[in-house]
Formats: sequence, C-alpha cells, structure tokens
Amino acid sequence: DTYLFTRGSGRDTVYDYDTTAGNVDIAQFGANISSDQLWFSRNGSDLSIDVIGTDNRLTISNWYASSGYRVEQFKTSDGKTLLDSQVQNLVDAMASFSPPAAGQTTLPNSHQNGLNTVLAANWH
Repeated sequence: DTYLFTRGSGRDTVYDYDTTAGNVDIAQFGANISSDQLWFSRNGSDLSIDVIGTDNRLTISNWYASSGYRVEQFKTSDGKTLLDSQVQNLVDAMASFSPPAAGQTTLPNSHQNGLNTVLAANWH
C-alpha cells in the first residue's frame, strides 16, 4: 500500500497491519515536503510524523505495538527514502529537542547542528 500525505492534509492516521513477508508499505510525502521538514516522535504506541512549521501530522497507529503495524518506507519530494529500521534513530535524536515553532519551515541552526549527521545517515 502507498499512503500519500501532502501539505494541507491536516492530521491523518494510517491503520496498517500486514505480516506478509516481503510486503512493502510506503508513506509518500507530496510536493514540497523534504526529508529535513519531518519531525518524528513517539506518542504512546503510535509514531507521529509532523511537517514542521504546519499543523500537518501523519500518525502510524500502533507502530510500537508490533512490526506488523509498520510502514516499511517513507519517501519525500527531495527523492530520499527512510526505512522502518531507521525510524527510531530519528525519534531518539529528535526527542532531545523541542519541535520547531509554528510557522518555521526549516530547522533552526541549533537543531541542524545536532540533527544533520543523523538525518544524513538515515535518509538515503
């Protein structure tokens, strides 16, 4: 399955459950949403992905409950892909920062200094 999420999508939740070996579900972020504009966080058993500077959020329901609930790939308009096995690296790194303020569509310098290495190592 491919789940398309664009600017203006608001707050959407993906309820995905599939344990089929080799199955690849994709969260595709639309035009003008690049890899450095996504903020990953854990909210209970869910994974939240916010588009910084907006109130747009994609939630993957039960991400932390079992691997069957996971989307295997995240793709952005800048041509980059993040695998499900790499998501926790971003969640952990971003947990040590406050999300960028509303209206700020790029990471502030203080965030870039701490996150650029993690972003580069995980988005391909």
